[in-house]
Amino acid sequence: MAELYDRRQVTARRPHKCHLCGETIPPGVVYIREKWHDDGFNEVKRHIHCDALLDEFLSSDSFVGEYYDDDVWEWIREKCLELCGGDKREDCECNPYSCERMIESIPNVNSRNAAMDSIRACKD
Repeated sequence: MAELYDRRQVTARRPHKCHLCGETIPPGVVYIREKWHDDGFNEVKRHIHCDALLDEFLSSDSFVGEYYDDDVWEWIREKCLELCGGDKREDCECNPYSCERMIESIPNVNSRNAAMDSIRACKD
């Protein structure tokens, strides 16, 4: 079983790829870096807004103790469609991880504000 041994917020000095959404974390943007040990060392990098949505997934009823990235994507996509108008929005091309309506639905004010700042920083 993988064991987390370091988690911190760092500022990107060069472009990185977000582990969850697959989009670029541009230089100058603060992101989450986790280091894991499981038959070797692994490093995971996530946007602040992706990490906030992952936290929402982990506290939802959909999380049952173990998950895959596809599980997170499906949960976020479904919730995004609900917030953006349900079935009428099946053609929506936005990345649910960057959907401002999704971010606005985060109950924790500090997480929500940090996630909105992260989205704005990535757009600049």
